[in-house]
Amino acid sequence: MSSPTKSGADPGNPAKSTASQANESCLQCHSRDRYISNWRGGKHDRNDVSCLSCHSVHHTKFSQSIAASHKRSVGNGSLDLTEVKSPESMLSSLTVDETCLRCHSDKRKAFLQRSTHLFRTENKIAKMNCASCHNPHGGEGPKMLQSRTLNETCFQCHAEKRGPFLWEHAPVQESCMTCHAPHGSNNAALLTRRTHQLCQVCHINMLARHQTVAGFDVFTFNRSCVNCHSQIHGSNHPSGKAFTR
Repeated sequence: MSSPTKSGADPGNPAKSTASQANESCLQCHSRDRYISNWRGGKHDRNDVSCLSCHSVHHTKFSQSIAASHKRSVGNGSLDLTEVKSPESMLSSLTVDETCLRCHSDKRKAFLQRSTHLFRTENKIAKMNCASCHNPHGGEGPKMLQSRTLNETCFQCHAEKRGPFLWEHAPVQESCMTCHAPHGSNNAALLTRRTHQLCQVCHINMLARHQTVAGFDVFTFNRSCVNCHSQIHGSNHPSGKAFTR
């Protein structure tokens, strides 16, 4: 058994403890870490998720040359113990998703769809992971989000959509998820439906006002609404009431 982490405190064997006992053992040292300041009373804490559900206690930093032989299988993936996300973490940034999907398997299908959450760095295009938006140790917002609201979480990367705008689009202000599926979609730009179908959910009465010279409405020709209404998140143009400029 390892020595006590603090004077007079015996951590015991977390592997043989209940979730709450194991977590209390870890919190003897990690109670002030910025990553877990919201842990107590959080959703994972209330549902008896243990630190050991995601983290390995006996972590060893292996060399890259033997990295391939030190992976723990998890479903269809593995937990890589070689490249840690931060000094406080025992998880690789490359395997955070697989760790989360062990419990949140309903999200796996979305991750495999055509449109996913990508971001560009100077030298490559990379994919965001669950921890890009969610704080597994507890967040201030709903769904353990990093920010207090869904939109504020999105605006961390999509600041140009924040506004305020002279002409606001009400669904955008209400929730980004009114139109977008953040975990993945088979439609472009993570949309919940194809563009013209999505707009018709609210604007079905606009069909009669969008006739073509041939007499058919624009939707018959599968024309996208944003071909004309390009500033759909909001506009600061004096003539931008219809988000066309």
